[in-house]
Amino acid sequence: MAMTDQENAYAAYERGVALQQAGKPGEAVAAWWQAVRHDPAHAAAWGNLVLGLAMLGDEGRAFDACREALAHHPRDMALLRHHVNLAYALGDLAEGEKASRILTALAHDDGAAWLNRGRVLKELRRHEEAEACYRHALSCGTHEETATFNLAALLLQQGKWRDGFAAYEARLKLPGTVACPWDVPRWTPDTASGSKILLWNDQGLGDAIMFARFAPLLATRGCRLFACVQQPLKSLFATVPGIEAAFDLTDAPQPMDAALPLASLPYALGLDNVDVWNGPYLRVPEPSSFCLPPRTDDTRRIGLVWGGNAAHINDRNRSMQLADLVPLFGIPGIEWFSLQQGDRKAELTDYPAQDLSEHLNSLSDTAGILSQLDLLISVDTAPAHLAGALNLPVRVLLPAIGCDWRWGSEGDRTFWYPSMRLFRQAQPRNWTPSVAAIKQELERS
Repeated sequence: MAMTDQENAYAAYERGVALQQAGKPGEAVAAWWQAVRHDPAHAAAWGNLVLGLAMLGDEGRAFDACREALAHHPRDMALLRHHVNLAYALGDLAEGEKASRILTALAHDDGAAWLNRGRVLKELRRHEEAEACYRHALSCGTHEETATFNLAALLLQQGKWRDGFAAYEARLKLPGTVACPWDVPRWTPDTASGSKILLWNDQGLGDAIMFARFAPLLATRGCRLFACVQQPLKSLFATVPGIEAAFDLTDAPQPMDAALPLASLPYALGLDNVDVWNGPYLRVPEPSSFCLPPRTDDTRRIGLVWGGNAAHINDRNRSMQLADLVPLFGIPGIEWFSLQQGDRKAELTDYPAQDLSEHLNSLSDTAGILSQLDLLISVDTAPAHLAGALNLPVRVLLPAIGCDWRWGSEGDRTFWYPSMRLFRQAQPRNWTPSVAAIKQELERS
């Protein structure tokens, strides 16, 4: 007797599960496609199919499959969650907002659903609604640290510094949080004047550079400051005003009275206004470890960084390909230098930029090279922060999705770094207009 469509669907679904467990995800996806073609009512097969396609990196097909699945199962919670996440990842915010609205109506007490809705609304710049979503997620009591952290980013993006940095402390309770490298008690406002305070970095390299500007303010309150940072930052942090010495994670712990994360400085200082720029607060250590050849003409020297840390949660949006910058290479009178590190420097093979990565053993080395260039063009990376902290000219390309809170929501200037100009992406993963704007600026200057 021939099998029914439902029986064929069940068999294909089970075959897909077995193939997935056997480490054959491509074949598993093919089996789940068969399952849903036999029986579109098989919601579990649709869910596995969508997840399988996404895990294979084919988010576009996963998104289309999810949309088709929802036509058959419009109230399926798992499919709605997948749809919101895929819409966000692909930059289809209108679709994501629609799916998140349905999801939160069905799951009023689901904190994760409200978090995802808030995330989409934040990107749509519907800030009040996004804040309400995050606060509702908090009231659900299941994702408190994540909801508080997301709320912090939203408040900080709007310049609500005191409340934003208070909420930003929630980052220290998130899974995978970096702990203080030395066994030192937390700094409090009651810490005695003259105490030795260890400032340590729980964030990325660029974050450390940005927050270092607040160290002198704590020093003026009678604290003796020391820093423990990642090795690439060590010699650079020794130049920060108010910091007596810098250590890295391999150095033996020294006697300290209290410790404070660098990113907690604005909160600890109780700042309502974080525009504390008072000129460059980092110095290029002397002598520079690498010197470019002397100039023989008036050719401009411009550095490039097109990719950040590949492990960053938003790297897919904030990083670009070197090929995206090709329009710049036709501008006459410019000598190009690559400060890109990691696997992405392999993209240099076909492009006219000199690779300087072998000379970049620390951010002090990077600072030395930046001081010899006329301009840095970069995505949102540590070298961009470094150029800004040194008050050197820098142009930063910002993504349309997941743009960091520190850059706000609009404008091409930032009080964080007067020498920096921002170029904001209008459409996700389309860098063409931003690169064209930089090209126009270079041609005019």
